[in-house]
Amino acid sequence: SANAETMEDLLSFLTTEKNKSDRVVEPVNNTSTQEGFMFEKFFESIFERLFGFMTDRFHLKGFERFTQKAVTAISIAQSESRRLGHQYVGTEQILLGLIGEGSGFASQFLTSVGVNLEKAQIEVEKIIGRGKGNTPLDIPFTPRAKRVLELSVEESQKLGHNYIGTEHLLLGILKEGGGAAIKVLQNLGVDLASLEQRLRKALT
Repeated sequence: SANAETMEDLLSFLTTEKNKSDRVVEPVNNTSTQEGFMFEKFFESIFERLFGFMTDRFHLKGFERFTQKAVTAISIAQSESRRLGHQYVGTEQILLGLIGEGSGFASQFLTSVGVNLEKAQIEVEKIIGRGKGNTPLDIPFTPRAKRVLELSVEESQKLGHNYIGTEHLLLGILKEGGGAAIKVLQNLGVDLASLEQRLRKALT
């Protein structure tokens, strides 16, 4: 897990004003106060789980760095957890969210190596089975899923991007390297090293 200094750096990155020269892709469309508030509460809950605390520097400007497609992928991940009756969101659900989102960078790359939602759902169920239901409204993230979110922020920062998209979430999964999502991809015959290399090449 990231130490306090790293957490503070990540929060600083998320809440820094955008540089005009930065590449802007798939921006979150905050067209109303109500919509903005919903995104704010959504990411507050994620980062409170990640870091265990909030600061007054974590405000709406930072949330614009998560693209609409990344938000959709996380929302689908939560739905996948409910579908199988689990009480957590793991790396495998994040993977399903990236595939299920359907039009983002990550989905396109995964489709290009033969991974589709139906195949991935089957593999996920083989690995983790079905839960007992009673999935909470506010679904917690597993430690590995939290780490994937942390790494997605770090990867975006390293690439010099001013946004966090589905591609960064996929890089987070690959970088974390030990979650059920990795096993799903391996079971589907994906060359993980080649996938990461191609993804990084496309982003630079």
